[in-house]
Amino acid sequence: MFYKKPNKRGFTLIEVMVVVLIAVMITMASVPLYTKNQDRNRYLAASGVLIELGTAMKLVAEDFPNFSGDTIAIVSNASDSDISSQGSVSAPTKDTLVAWLQANQYLNRIPFVTGKYKDYTFKVSKSGSADCSVTGITCKGTGLACMSGTNSSFPEYQCAWVDKFGLLHNNE
Repeated sequence: MFYKKPNKRGFTLIEVMVVVLIAVMITMASVPLYTKNQDRNRYLAASGVLIELGTAMKLVAEDFPNFSGDTIAIVSNASDSDISSQGSVSAPTKDTLVAWLQANQYLNRIPFVTGKYKDYTFKVSKSGSADCSVTGITCKGTGLACMSGTNSSFPEYQCAWVDKFGLLHNNE
């Protein structure tokens, strides 16, 4: 007499495949954005350290005009004993620059890991000629302090420098 429809439970294979396809498309669109966002965040954190280094070098250049103008790679913090011994020294030397900067409150401690901070390396120069160009990356300028990083796939986050006025520049 009356035809009774069977109870339909669950989803069809097509419905499940459509949902999976949509999830894959959303993931494919969001991964590059996430990667760029992570690179940008690392760059911004390292830029703060770079500005601090540039400001410190500017103050050292003003306070100690006889300080060497060589480019110095900053790869680690000074030990506590190095910092305490530099507190009484009147001027920094190339070998004791980081300890001297930290002992005299020109520079805060930077959390370096294997000579880098957030995958960036740093160099400073009193003369404003620090150049952080590395293999495959050429910085467009030089300054009191510069940083370069090779782990970013985005050129604007690979190199930056602070000029003699304390302004931050990058390779954009």
